[in-house]
Amino acid sequence: MTDYRAKVLVEWRRQHRRGTPSLLEVDQELRAYVDREIVQRTFADLALMIRETFGPERSISKSSLGRYWRRHKDRLLAMGGDKSGF
Repeated sequence: MTDYRAKVLVEWRRQHRRGTPSLLEVDQELRAYVDREIVQRTFADLALMIRETFGPERSISKSSLGRYWRRHKDRLLAMGGDKSGF
């Protein structure tokens, strides 16, 4: 576990929350980037762009992008864009 993820987990536990937090829930800069790009890119391309932009410590998987998309699809589509193929 990287130092960054360890710090996130400590804060998550301090709030008495269960499980492991998604970086998209706790990293506002990363979340804003994903919100801006998710309707224009495939999950694979976006995961690669995140790794290049934010580094391996803050990278996320295609699967986590898919889960994020399913949870926030209506809000993200209202922001603009069409991802009807997903």
